[in-house]
Amino acid sequence: MQKTNRSTTPLLALILGAATMAQAGTLTLRQDEATHTISVYRENVAEPIVTQNAKPDMRPYLHPMVSPDGKSVLTEYSPGHHPHQTGLYWGFTRVNGRDYFHNPSNGYWRKVSDKVIAAKGESVKWSTVYHLLDGAGQPIMAETQAWTMRDSGDRYVLDLEWTGEGLADITVGRYDYGGLFLRMPWRNGMEGAAINSNGKRNGDATTQTASWVDVGIKLEGRSDQAHIAIFDHPKNLGHQLPWRVDAQLGIGPCRAIAGDWTIPKGKSEVIRHQFFVYTGDFKEETIKEAWQKYSGQKTAAAATPADPGPVKTSAKSATKLACVGDSITGGFGVTKGMTYPDQIAKMLGNNCEVRNFGLGGSYLLGYQSTVEFKNAKDFNPDMVVIMLGTNDVRPLAWKNSKPNFVRDYLSMIKQFSELPSKPRVFICYPPTITEPDGSEENILELIPLMDDVARQAKVGIIDIHGAFKGKGELIPDKIHPNDAGQTVIATTIHKALTGN
Repeated sequence: MQKTNRSTTPLLALILGAATMAQAGTLTLRQDEATHTISVYRENVAEPIVTQNAKPDMRPYLHPMVSPDGKSVLTEYSPGHHPHQTGLYWGFTRVNGRDYFHNPSNGYWRKVSDKVIAAKGESVKWSTVYHLLDGAGQPIMAETQAWTMRDSGDRYVLDLEWTGEGLADITVGRYDYGGLFLRMPWRNGMEGAAINSNGKRNGDATTQTASWVDVGIKLEGRSDQAHIAIFDHPKNLGHQLPWRVDAQLGIGPCRAIAGDWTIPKGKSEVIRHQFFVYTGDFKEETIKEAWQKYSGQKTAAAATPADPGPVKTSAKSATKLACVGDSITGGFGVTKGMTYPDQIAKMLGNNCEVRNFGLGGSYLLGYQSTVEFKNAKDFNPDMVVIMLGTNDVRPLAWKNSKPNFVRDYLSMIKQFSELPSKPRVFICYPPTITEPDGSEENILELIPLMDDVARQAKVGIIDIHGAFKGKGELIPDKIHPNDAGQTVIATTIHKALTGN
């Protein structure tokens, strides 16, 4: 995937542009057919403040978006921790079973048109139209993104009206993330926070419903934070929508968290969002007022946070087992009570307290920055079962994950081994991946690395991958085992833990 183009504006040019930062006034759109970009310029400023990339065979995305003071780039293209992410973009994770979130190109998208609608004035407007393609290259959905931008000097606002037209019967499948998503240039240890309209912060805000989420980061060279707040509109079906907030402060509203939803053939779904871009301190009243102006409502109704709780609660003296992993551990697409931690808890009975610390979308390194990892350590378990790697072996991620996979796994195990409880640690080969994208071949490269981890850390290995040999029917979406597949995982782990 191409990682450098005219959209990766040098920071020096941005700083020079900041010296002549425009006040509220005229904006101008410039379309470049050679680079497939539509860029928004302020008066007398050489560099664009927002750039829309609209390539023929790649999903459209905004990058770079520049802070209102011109000092910082607020979006990131293909970071090492999530290489499939492209600034501010739209990509469903399951459309009729096909993954457009992790495949920004690769024959999944075809541009129909991109055009400037209002090229100059206090607000500017443009649009893109793309077809989402099935595995045979046939269009199944027409996606239109209609953008409007207004500038106030110290802040600017982008309005997006997204329209999805079913060219076939469409099902957007339940998933932990997908749809609209924002990737800012996060770095480990960087000051920042994601805060939702109900006061939930960072990991506590993920899967929670909210009218808006504000994410602010103190980027390099700044004395303050730069913010992008995303507003959900009351006319959107499912409002308030649940949100994804990942461990690197990536955010996005995700209706699919609440379950499957559909667009019948010949029908359209319209979804509206606004992006409020500013710098300085987070002031809840300012964001609340801006959302009220956008939505036409006086208040945002409070959401009731979900409390997943432990898989099983028992006496304090019971052995404690922590199950650590990604969406397979978390139970994506599985009937309530049928995750493998649920089933292991029943197998072990009251003598063992089992807790599920699975987090959808987790990579090995990224998981170590999450609230779930902290909670797993605070649990002070006697045994730890780790099943990570499924997301790491995806084609766009593996080239970045592979070189440091052993080091990163040893770091995680060391943190568990240093707990007061001195737990026994087991690491699991991930289940097979039946999607024909090269992921399964990468698992075969992953397994020897995990063997090396086990030798160095002196921990046990559980062969979940081998347990699925010849059982592809237990993985209906080609990645996530179903209820029966979770039973295979549970029985394999139970045997390793107990010898039974």
